[in-house]
Amino acid sequence: MLQVRVFGRREPAGGGEFLAAATLLARAAVRTGLHVQLRPPWAFPRGGVAEHATLRIGREPILDASQDCDLDLVAVADASVLGEANVLDRIKPEGIVLFALDQPPNLPNFSGKVVAAGLDRMSAALGVPLRFPLAAAIGSLLDLLPPDALEEVALREVAGPKQEKAREAIRRAADEVTRPRVDNA
Repeated sequence: MLQVRVFGRREPAGGGEFLAAATLLARAAVRTGLHVQLRPPWAFPRGGVAEHATLRIGREPILDASQDCDLDLVAVADASVLGEANVLDRIKPEGIVLFALDQPPNLPNFSGKVVAAGLDRMSAALGVPLRFPLAAAIGSLLDLLPPDALEEVALREVAGPKQEKAREAIRRAADEVTRPRVDNA
């Protein structure tokens, strides 16, 4: 079983690309026959505070309902959460930390892999929500889903010309993280 935590912020009116990315990944995993447990943050947005969604994905049924987990990957959609949340809490020593930014902050006490993929820049350039490249990057780093499985689910969320942009964001993000530029190890 793989365990992932995605950090970000939601506005009081809703939103939160970190949660949308985790949800996309969960839906795509279920469509490919995997078992999923998704734990979103509190049901009510709490005014832009740092929040996270936790995702468990496995080939066998997931019977563990505990809050405790040993994370294989942590994704940070919004670097401003770093001052409020300990993103390295519960990550395995060989785990992966993915930043949506071009350059990650220094993580001196972390021995695993750190990946900066420029996903925020990519989503802005293509005019698509961050959820698409973020979900693709997580799926590719964990060698969890082929990008076309994620595309199938993601393309239901957009219509018209945005579909091709979303598809491009998913493919570019999957490609980008297969050749990470920054590594603490």
